[in-house]
Amino acid sequence: MVKLLVYRFNVEIMGYFLKILRLFPLLWLMGPVSIICAQEVEDNLVRISLDVFPKLVAVDLDMKNKLSEGGQIRLQVFYSQKKELALSVVQQLKERYPNIAALPVQVEARSAFTADPPTAIFLVERFQEKPLRNLINYGISNGILVFSPFKEDVDRGVTAGIYLSVRILPYFNHETLKRSGINMHKILLKSAKFYE
Repeated sequence: MVKLLVYRFNVEIMGYFLKILRLFPLLWLMGPVSIICAQEVEDNLVRISLDVFPKLVAVDLDMKNKLSEGGQIRLQVFYSQKKELALSVVQQLKERYPNIAALPVQVEARSAFTADPPTAIFLVERFQEKPLRNLINYGISNGILVFSPFKEDVDRGVTAGIYLSVRILPYFNHETLKRSGINMHKILLKSAKFYE
């Protein structure tokens, strides 16, 4: 099953990856106008991640210990300023993934922590250093996956994200994964890239 998830992961998101690659020359040529294109690149990274994030949640070997009292997978989409984007991501996750690993999914947009930690957190925007550090520490102390579409966030300590190369790979911060005590399926980890 995990091999099928990894294969499907690579096939489904290759189209988004190709769109991003086509935008890079435009960014260079357009100078100041590139801010608009940069936003489009960020939006594409978020869209790619919508298919990656649930698959990483599914291969967390301890996921069943992180369910709500009602036995649901609770996903939180975190935002600071982009509430509309967060609500759009919530809706897309609900439509695409009503179930993960045969378990019902509950998704909500949040801009602050809850006393009862979710199963996993998805970041929809780039956070400043202090709020990002707080999110990382919250994930570590509660043993939950914190996912960001932005590679730099994983380099700064976020648990997981995506890494764009010839293929799109799951990207993990090895130290944060270890400190969080999150156990991912070994087959997925063999095909992933790590920030050491």
